[in-house]
Amino acid sequence: MAASIAFLLLLEALPISAHTHTAKLTEQELNAPVDSILWIHMALQVLIWGVVFPTGMVLGITRSRWHVPLQVSTVHKNPSLSQVMTPINGIV
Repeated sequence: MAASIAFLLLLEALPISAHTHTAKLTEQELNAPVDSILWIHMALQVLIWGVVFPTGMVLGITRSRWHVPLQVSTVHKNPSLSQVMTPINGIV
């Protein structure tokens, strides 16, 4: 059974191929510095995904009352999650 599922997944993946990158970067694009906004974004992502979310999970497992407030405050700090968690028809 597992072999047939693996075979079917392999058949599904066969038609997938990567595209080639034909565009050449200019000298300015090659030597462009990384913007400070990007560094701030990366630092926040590391903090939220690497520290705050795991802490919230541990608090949830131990049934702490701080689990929900920590996880909710994290969603508002993480812009990628705030876009996903937008209200639908006024219901959050």
